Amino acid sequence: KYGTLEPHESGPVFSWHKWPHFQLALTLLYRFRIDRQVDPFQAVTDIMAYPGQLALVTVALILIVTMITQTFSWGALRALQGTWRGWGPSALLRTALINHHVRRKEKLRQERLDIMRKAFTLARPRLVSSQIPQEVIEILKSLAGEESPPQGVSNENLKIALSMTWRSHCDTRQLAEVDSLLRREFQYPAKSRVMPTMLGNVLLATLDELQPNDFHMDVAAVKVDNRVPAALQVQLGMTRGRLGMFGTFVFIWALLAVSSPLILIGAVTDGVAIAAVFLLFLLLSLGSYKAAIASAEEYCMLLRRISWLQSSAH
Repeated sequence: KYGTLEPHESGPVFSWHKWPHFQLALTLLYRFRIDRQVDPFQAVTDIMAYPGQLALVTVALILIVTMITQTFSWGALRALQGTWRGWGPSALLRTALINHHVRRKEKLRQERLDIMRKAFTLARPRLVSSQIPQEVIEILKSLAGEESPPQGVSNENLKIALSMTWRSHCDTRQLAEVDSLLRREFQYPAKSRVMPTMLGNVLLATLDELQPNDFHMDVAAVKVDNRVPAALQVQLGMTRGRLGMFGTFVFIWALLAVSSPLILIGAVTDGVAIAAVFLLFLLLSLGSYKAAIASAEEYCMLLRRISWLQSSAH
């Protein structure tokens, strides 16, 4: 079983996702009969004059649009993951974005190490006052900077350093900064696997963690054992649904942002209002992308929990 999009049976002939097409077509045919001509524009004009027919057509159109967006939600999500390929400008954009995220990952790591070194410098007097051997302190210093232990240290002191932590002697604010940077750093996969988008990096980092020997790009293909609690499977499916929904909204709001000036210019004289509408749709698109990343993080957290349950069951 999979925790994402799965094939469903077609179901009854007049299930909820099929009747809107029938209702819309029947309403148009009814208007053609009354008008005694096949004129879609006249039929739509007549339908708008009757509230009952307009309500039926509106509901049908909403459901049809919903089904269309659900159909393209997976493609939208794949595009937002940065799995697209191409030549020319597309390839240049992909390369530029990957380089940007590689630099960002390295910057996060460097910032984290700088803070850890500063935190250790402040913690060193406390370690000395705790009568910890000098050689152990030097080993802890190298571990704080993610460096190799000093040459010539004894195996006994190395074991002591590896078995203890210096974090309890540090300032809590600095530790909070380190943990925050570490969480952001863990949102990225290995340097050779970095994707051009943040959403793709969040999902791929989890995929590489759960399936280190599998090099495909589809985090949705992580299998969910039937022994996993049903409530957790439902939560995973709901989170996956939100991820696809927000991914679709990114493109819907972006399309409206691009098309709104083209539609309004010439009909609306207030340039500030046109710009405000454009910015509103643009902000909604960016907000949807942020929401998609948040949903992806929740989705990945659930996958890790399910993976732990599966491994503990064996």
